Amino acid sequence: MKLFIVYILLLTAASIHSIYSRQYVIGCYFTNWSQYRQGLGHFSPSHIDPSLCTHVYYAFANINVKTRSPSSFEMND
Repeated sequence: MKLFIVYILLLTAASIHSIYSRQYVIGCYFTNWSQYRQGLGHFSPSHIDPSLCTHVYYAFANINVKTRSPSSFEMND
């Protein structure tokens, strides 16, 4: 019986730990065409506040089949 109680306590502690140690993803979506807008609509990667996002999702990219790495559509991307 004591072993069962210890098992339940350890299981409860592990469950509580997993709930409170969970990390969340806060993604920011970036489109490359916003760099061509004028005035207040102009937006570039330097405008992204790193304290707000854990991940940045880039709208479009090519994938190089040989190297399996991303490459840009345009020269200034």
